[in-house]
Amino acid sequence: MTNGFDYDVEVCTIYNINNETIERVDIFYPGMTFAVAAMGNIEYNNIISIIIKNTDGLILAEYSLEYLTQLRKTYKNKNKRESWIFTEKGLFLKTINIERRFNFDSEKILEYYRSDEAVNERGN
Repeated sequence: MTNGFDYDVEVCTIYNINNETIERVDIFYPGMTFAVAAMGNIEYNNIISIIIKNTDGLILAEYSLEYLTQLRKTYKNKNKRESWIFTEKGLFLKTINIERRFNFDSEKILEYYRSDEAVNERGN
């Protein structure tokens, strides 16, 4: 997961692992990436909800399992390497095509996901 906001955010991620619900809360600074799959037996497909708040506790966005499932279908991601990026424009599934388009330049990639272009391309 990558913070595409221009400020720190608190991310509450809720996982379902073997019918056990686990909640994890992390503070992400701008541009910070956290590798979900690096947490042992937890994988992206275990995520059932994501809640993003500013550091004052105001909820900026909430994403349900249904939304995450639909987003995966939108991107038709067959790639095992799944990575989410959340911005003020919404939640996106980071794709290798976008990384290649911007020559793996993380600043340009963040700019793209903060743009209306990313929103429009996600809708197609």
